Amino acid sequence: MVRPAGEPNLWYLGSGPIAPNPAELLGSQRMARLMERARTEADVVLVDSPPMLPVTDAEVLAAQAVDGVILVVRAGSTSRRALAYVRKRLERVGAKLVGAVLNRVPDRRRDGYYYGSYYDDYYGSEEKDGSRGKAAPEKEGDRRRREGA
Repeated sequence: MVRPAGEPNLWYLGSGPIAPNPAELLGSQRMARLMERARTEADVVLVDSPPMLPVTDAEVLAAQAVDGVILVVRAGSTSRRALAYVRKRLERVGAKLVGAVLNRVPDRRRDGYYYGSYYDDYYGSEEKDGSRGKAAPEKEGDRRRREGA
């Protein structure tokens, strides 16, 4: 049942009880019809899905029901390798990755950091030696492959 979400022109459709096979339900013709109707009734339809790494539900939605995907990435936890894996899964089902949101970024301003310095490890900043920062700590196997060992 669609309900007002408390703001003008904002509506909410809850998932209801968890189905025995959520991926099957999300990939059904009934879900496709629901999404098509939502598109005709609203200017923008946002679908909050489960994480992509542990379950296939989000991948099923991305494949058939959405125009684009915005990933929510946990700062200091999600590795570049995991992001690359999710990106490949999205490409495989023909989903369009339109952006990402970096979530749970600690507020380090109290510690004397300048604005944006926390992101240096994610987006890369020029170090004194000219190297770039990394998104997450490198694993031993990754280091050996990079060094050709």
